[in-house]
Amino acid sequence: MVTYGQLLFRYANCSDLIFFIAGAICSFLFGSSLPAFCLVFGDMIDGMGMSTHGAGFESLKEQAFYMMLIAFGVWVVSWFQITNCALFAERVAFKLKIDYFKSCLEKDAAYYDEHDPTEMTSRISKEVSAVQRGIGEKFGGIIFSVSGFITGYIFAFTWGWILSLILLGGLPVMLCTGALLGISVQGGVLEQMKAYA
Repeated sequence: MVTYGQLLFRYANCSDLIFFIAGAICSFLFGSSLPAFCLVFGDMIDGMGMSTHGAGFESLKEQAFYMMLIAFGVWVVSWFQITNCALFAERVAFKLKIDYFKSCLEKDAAYYDEHDPTEMTSRISKEVSAVQRGIGEKFGGIIFSVSGFITGYIFAFTWGWILSLILLGGLPVMLCTGALLGISVQGGVLEQMKAYA
């Protein structure tokens, strides 16, 4: 079984790695946008509690401007994330298809007695597209989620550490639930891989 690192360094050249790094940076920035938005939104709610005249209204206008800046930044960064991840995945998948086809042509005749040669193209296309989704959009989604998790905790403990400590008491329950979900999903994936094999 080929690992992600082997795919990355075997089939990606320098220009592909540029797309990979740019996609990773944009995914990280995109993931940290939601905690930043929540921080600005919280300041906006606090501004509504002030008087509707003078400083309170100016604070609302300032927070709305910051929210527009974050929204524009999210739009730009998400576009670059999707584009760079898709370009990286497409270029690696193209090289992988060629290598897969070459290795199919090097098989002995006995291999084609056991396997239907007319299914080769659909099988190559199906398996490489699964790899392409995994190294493209799924890769960006993982970095997006990890970034949101990390920056969310950083923002929470920086600007609201008392409430964060109180809510941290529920973390063991969430971790146990997540672990049970992960185990059940892993069991389903293993069953699916056995069925494909």
